[in-house]
Amino acid sequence: MGEDTKIPTISTAGIAVVSIVLATYLAALFALAIYATYAPRWTDQLDSFAMIRIGSALAHDVPLLASSYTKEISVLDTLPGVMGDAVAEDEAPGKLWPGGSTPLRAKRAYYSYTKLREW
Repeated sequence: MGEDTKIPTISTAGIAVVSIVLATYLAALFALAIYATYAPRWTDQLDSFAMIRIGSALAHDVPLLASSYTKEISVLDTLPGVMGDAVAEDEAPGKLWPGGSTPLRAKRAYYSYTKLREW
Protein backbone atom coordinates (compact mmCIF):
# COMPACT_ATOMS: atom_id res chain seq x y z
CA MET A 1 0.00 0.00 0.00
CA GLY A 2 1.78 3.12 -1.14
CA GLU A 3 5.34 3.72 -2.18
CA ASP A 4 8.30 3.12 0.07
CA THR A 5 10.29 6.20 1.00
CA LYS A 6 13.80 6.43 2.28
CA ILE A 7 14.23 8.38 5.48
CA PRO A 8 17.48 10.37 5.37
CA THR A 9 19.83 9.85 8.25
CA ILE A 10 22.37 12.31 9.55
CA SER A 11 25.34 11.13 11.49
CA THR A 12 26.18 12.55 14.88
CA ALA A 13 29.38 14.02 13.47
CA GLY A 14 27.39 15.78 10.73
CA ILE A 15 25.01 17.27 13.27
CA ALA A 16 27.99 18.49 15.32
CA VAL A 17 29.68 20.10 12.31
CA VAL A 18 26.51 21.89 11.19
CA SER A 19 25.86 23.05 14.77
CA ILE A 20 29.40 24.47 15.06
CA VAL A 21 29.07 26.31 11.74
CA LEU A 22 25.70 27.78 12.75
CA ALA A 23 27.02 28.78 16.18
CA THR A 24 29.99 30.54 14.55
CA TYR A 25 27.66 32.36 12.17
CA LEU A 26 25.36 33.45 15.00
CA ALA A 27 28.31 34.61 17.12
CA ALA A 28 29.64 36.72 14.23
CA LEU A 29 26.17 38.15 13.61
CA PHE A 30 25.78 39.01 17.29
CA ALA A 31 29.23 40.68 17.38
CA LEU A 32 28.30 42.73 14.31
CA ALA A 33 25.04 43.81 15.95
CA ILE A 34 26.92 44.99 19.05
CA TYR A 35 29.43 46.87 16.89
CA ALA A 36 26.65 48.55 14.90
CA THR A 37 24.92 49.58 18.12
CA TYR A 38 27.96 51.42 19.48
CA ALA A 39 29.52 52.69 16.23
CA PRO A 40 29.25 56.46 15.74
CA ARG A 41 26.56 57.56 13.30
CA TRP A 42 26.56 60.63 11.10
CA THR A 43 22.78 61.04 11.32
CA ASP A 44 20.06 59.98 13.75
CA GLN A 45 17.95 58.44 11.02
CA LEU A 46 18.20 57.79 7.30
CA ASP A 47 15.28 59.98 6.28
CA SER A 48 14.51 61.85 3.07
CA PHE A 49 16.55 64.90 4.15
CA ALA A 50 19.63 62.72 4.66
CA MET A 51 19.09 61.14 1.23
CA ILE A 52 18.82 64.57 -0.38
CA ARG A 53 22.09 65.63 1.26
CA ILE A 54 23.86 62.50 0.01
CA GLY A 55 22.43 63.04 -3.49
CA SER A 56 23.56 66.65 -3.59
CA ALA A 57 27.06 65.68 -2.45
CA LEU A 58 27.28 63.18 -5.33
CA ALA A 59 25.70 65.49 -7.93
CA HIS A 60 29.01 66.11 -9.73
CA ASP A 61 29.45 62.33 -10.26
CA VAL A 62 25.82 61.52 -11.06
CA PRO A 63 24.06 64.50 -12.66
CA LEU A 64 20.29 64.54 -12.95
CA LEU A 65 19.91 63.27 -16.52
CA ALA A 66 17.24 61.07 -18.05
CA SER A 67 18.25 57.50 -18.82
CA SER A 68 16.34 54.49 -20.13
CA TYR A 69 19.17 52.05 -19.39
CA THR A 70 20.42 52.33 -15.83
CA LYS A 71 23.03 49.61 -16.41
CA GLU A 72 24.94 52.03 -18.65
CA ILE A 73 25.61 54.34 -15.68
CA SER A 74 28.69 52.58 -14.33
CA VAL A 75 29.78 55.45 -12.07
CA LEU A 76 27.34 54.18 -9.41
CA ASP A 77 29.33 50.94 -9.17
CA THR A 78 32.49 52.83 -8.26
CA LEU A 79 31.04 55.21 -5.66
CA PRO A 80 31.82 54.39 -2.03
CA GLY A 81 29.04 53.23 0.24
CA VAL A 82 30.33 54.60 3.56
CA MET A 83 30.44 58.04 5.12
CA GLY A 84 33.80 59.32 6.29
CA ASP A 85 35.68 62.47 7.20
CA ALA A 86 37.11 64.45 4.27
CA VAL A 87 39.37 66.58 6.50
CA ALA A 88 42.59 65.42 8.17
CA GLU A 89 42.37 64.43 11.83
CA ASP A 90 44.42 67.37 13.09
CA GLU A 91 42.16 69.95 11.42
CA ALA A 92 38.92 71.04 13.06
CA PRO A 93 36.03 70.85 12.36
CA GLY A 94 35.57 67.71 10.31
CA LYS A 95 33.55 67.42 7.11
CA LEU A 96 31.26 64.52 6.28
CA TRP A 97 31.84 63.04 2.85
CA PRO A 98 30.83 59.81 1.09
CA GLY A 99 33.95 57.64 1.09
CA GLY A 100 35.96 60.07 3.24
CA SER A 101 39.50 58.90 3.98
CA THR A 102 39.25 59.21 7.78
CA PRO A 103 36.67 57.23 9.80
CA LEU A 104 34.09 59.17 11.79
CA ARG A 105 34.75 59.63 15.51
CA ALA A 106 32.22 60.19 18.27
CA LYS A 107 33.96 63.10 20.05
CA ARG A 108 34.95 65.08 16.94
CA ALA A 109 33.12 68.24 15.86
CA TYR A 110 31.78 68.27 12.29
CA TYR A 111 30.33 71.03 10.15
CA SER A 112 26.57 71.20 10.70
CA TYR A 113 23.72 73.54 9.89
CA THR A 114 23.49 74.81 13.46
CA LYS A 115 27.25 75.43 13.78
CA LEU A 116 27.87 77.11 10.40
CA ARG A 117 27.16 80.55 11.84
CA GLU A 118 29.67 80.06 14.66
CA TRP A 119 32.66 79.10 12.43
